[in-house]
Amino acid sequence: MAKKKTTASGMIFESAVHVMSDVIDFSIEQHAEAVDAVKVYLVMRETMAEMRRNLRGLLKKGWFKGPEREKCLERARELREAELTLGCLVKISQASAEMHSAFLDNAGDFPGMPELMSHFKVKAVGKRKK
Repeated sequence: MAKKKTTASGMIFESAVHVMSDVIDFSIEQHAEAVDAVKVYLVMRETMAEMRRNLRGLLKKGWFKGPEREKCLERARELREAELTLGCLVKISQASAEMHSAFLDNAGDFPGMPELMSHFKVKAVGKRKK
C-alpha cells in the first residue's frame, strides 16, 4: 500500500484549509448571532418605548403634581435615552449581520477560493428516516 507523501507545501495548504474553515464557520456564527441580537434589541426597544409612553400618559393627568411628577418626568427622560441607546444597538447589529452576509456571499468570488473550497468535505449530520 502506497503511503501519501507529506510535503511542506501540503502541510501549509492543509493549515490554510483549516484556517479558512474556521473563518467561514466564525462568520456564519457571527451572522446568526447578529440577526438574533437585532430581534432581541427590537423587542427591548419596543418594551422600553411602551413603558415611557405609560409614564408620559401619567404625566398628562391633572391630579398628578408635586415632586412625584418631577420624578416621573425624569424617569420618562431616562427611558427615552435607554430607548435611543437600544436603537443604536439595533443599527450596529444590523450592520454586523449585513457585513458577515456580504462576506459569505462574496467569499466564493475571491481568486483561488474555488480550489480552496474544493478541499472541504460535506458530511450528512442526521440519519435519514424510513
